[in-house]
Amino acid sequence: MSDPPAGGERGPASLLDRLASVQAASGRALRAHWIPLATAVALAAFGVWLDRLLRTEDDFRIRGTVEAEAGRLRSEIAEMIDARLQSLAQSAARWQYRLDGPQPAWQADLTGLVRDDLQYGAVAWLEPSLELRWVEPPTARLPRFPLDPQDDEVRGAALDLLRARGEPSISWTVPLASGHRQIVALAPMFRGERPAGYLMGVIRARDLLDVALHEAIVSGYSVTVYEGPYLLYGPTWEQSGPEGQWSRDAELHVGSLGWRIKVWPSAELAARLEGHGASAAVALVALLAIAVPIGIHLAQKAARRRVVPGGTGGAEYCNRQESEPGEADLARRVHRLHSQEQHDDEDEQADQRAVE
Repeated sequence: MSDPPAGGERGPASLLDRLASVQAASGRALRAHWIPLATAVALAAFGVWLDRLLRTEDDFRIRGTVEAEAGRLRSEIAEMIDARLQSLAQSAARWQYRLDGPQPAWQADLTGLVRDDLQYGAVAWLEPSLELRWVEPPTARLPRFPLDPQDDEVRGAALDLLRARGEPSISWTVPLASGHRQIVALAPMFRGERPAGYLMGVIRARDLLDVALHEAIVSGYSVTVYEGPYLLYGPTWEQSGPEGQWSRDAELHVGSLGWRIKVWPSAELAARLEGHGASAAVALVALLAIAVPIGIHLAQKAARRRVVPGGTGGAEYCNRQESEPGEADLARRVHRLHSQEQHDDEDEQADQRAVE
C-alpha cells in the first residue's frame, strides 16, 4: 500500500487542487462580473461609433458650408464684373450720339466711372483704329500708372480680340511690366452700323478682388484665385494646415476671363464650425461606460446579500457564496474521491499479488 505524500511536500494532488481552485475562482468571478464588463465594452464600442458618426456629420456640414461660400463668391465676383462692364457700355451708348461733343463734358461724365468705386484705374476714348483720343485721368499715361505706354503691346492684343466681338466685353488679365495683372473692358460706339470708336476701361485685378473678397476674409475664410496656373490672389493652398481638407473650388467665366476660386476655412473658423457636440457626446458616453458597470456591480452585490426571512421576530443575513459549497470545494472533493479510489485499487492489486 502506497503512502500518501508527507504533509510538507507538494504532491500532484495539491497542485491539481490549486489549479482547480484557480479555475473555479476565475469562472465564479467571470459569472459574477460578466454583465458589468459586457456593459462597459458595449458602451465603449458605442462611444467609438458615435464619435465617428458625429465627426462625419461635422465634416459633411463644413464642406457644404464652404462650398456654399465658394458659390456665393463666384456669383458676387461675376456680378461685380458685369456691373462694371455695363456701366462702361451705358456711357458708350450715351456718347455715341455725341461723338463730336466737347471734351470737358466727356471728361466730367467719365470721371464718375473712375471715382464711383468701380475700381476703374483709367477710362479712355479710342478711335476705330484703337488709337488713343482722350483719357481720364490725364496722368494715366505716366510710367507705372494704369495706361503705362510700355504695356501698350500686351494690352493691344487683348483689345484686338475684344474689338472683333463687336459688343461690350471683357478680357483675360493682362500681365503688366510692373508685375500686376490688369482687366481690360471694351464697349463699342456706333455711327449707324459702323463702329465710330470705343470706350476702354482698365481695372487692376487685385483691386477688384480686394473689394469682392473682403467680407469672406473678415468672416474667417481663406481665398485664393487662379487664372490657369497663375496665382492672382491670396495664399497658396499648400500653406494651409489641417483645415485645408475642407477646401472647395468654384469656376468663374465672364467674357474671356476664366478664374478658379478656392475657398477653405481658417483654423479659427473651422473650430467654430466643428462645434463641441461630438466631444460632449463622447465624454458623456465615456462617463456612462464607467458609471453604469459600477452601478450594476453594486446592485448585484446587494442582491447577493439580500435579506432572507427566518426565525421568530427577526431576519437572518446570509451570503450565498458562504452558505453554498463553491466549485473549488466540489472540485477538491471529487479529486480526493478519485485519489482514494486509486489507492483502493492499488491495495487490492497488492493483496492479490501477495496471495499468488
